[in-house]
Amino acid sequence: MYADPYLELSRRCDRLGRRRLPWLDDPRLGGLAMDELVSTIRGYRSDVGQSDVLIRTLTDIGAAETDAMTVLIHALAGPLRSKLRRSVTDEYRASALGDLTLVIFDSMANGEPPRQDHLARRY
Repeated sequence: MYADPYLELSRRCDRLGRRRLPWLDDPRLGGLAMDELVSTIRGYRSDVGQSDVLIRTLTDIGAAETDAMTVLIHALAGPLRSKLRRSVTDEYRASALGDLTLVIFDSMANGEPPRQDHLARRY
C-alpha cells in the first residue's frame, strides 16, 4: 500500500491548526485564521483577486516559514485532488501534487510573482 500524500498533507495542516502560528499575524493576511486562508484560496471562483493576493503573500512568508508553504500547498491540493479523484491512478495524483509544488517553488526561486496569478484556477 502506498501513502496518500494528500491525506498526509491534510493531517499536517490539521496539526498546524492546533498551534499558534506567528506568521498568521502578518497584516497582509488580513487577520484571517488558517482555515479561512484555505477557504479563501479554494473559493477563487468568487474572488480570484483575493485568492491571488493570499497565494502571493503565503509564498512570500513561506520563504522563511515552511509551515506557510505547507498551508498554501494544502489549500491548492484540495481542488486538484477533487479534479483527479476518479479518473487517474494514485501515482498520477501524487505526481500532480509534486508538479503543483514545483510550480510554487519555481515562481519563488525566480522571483516572478506574475506566474502565481490565477494559480488556484489553473490547478
